[in-house]
Amino acid sequence: TAMTFRVMSEAPYKHGFIGPSCSDATVVVNDALQIFNVLQISPNAISTGLSDRERHPYFVRMVPSFRYSVITTHAVLKLLHWKRVGMIYGPRAITVLAKDIFVELTSVEREAGDYEWTILLSK
Repeated sequence: TAMTFRVMSEAPYKHGFIGPSCSDATVVVNDALQIFNVLQISPNAISTGLSDRERHPYFVRMVPSFRYSVITTHAVLKLLHWKRVGMIYGPRAITVLAKDIFVELTSVEREAGDYEWTILLSK
């Protein structure tokens, strides 16, 4: 982040774009901006797909990837010694992503015998 700020604020001056906030729109805008090597800063795009530096080399965000929110939730549930978790998710990509990441994290621990998770899913 400090390096990005330095490079963008010193001559020769560059162009940058702030927005959009929605992850889906951000991906589309970023695809167009890459053609011109324009840096994109998104204040609220949380899609994990935007972390792919090869696909989005001129993209930075002001919030962490959504994956870290799910990892934090997973850690808090373990800290509280919860072993039975119910998840209700809808058709939106963000809720399916949360479910997929959480199931992935718990499956690894269950298969290794490290933690006894019971996951109840409802769509």
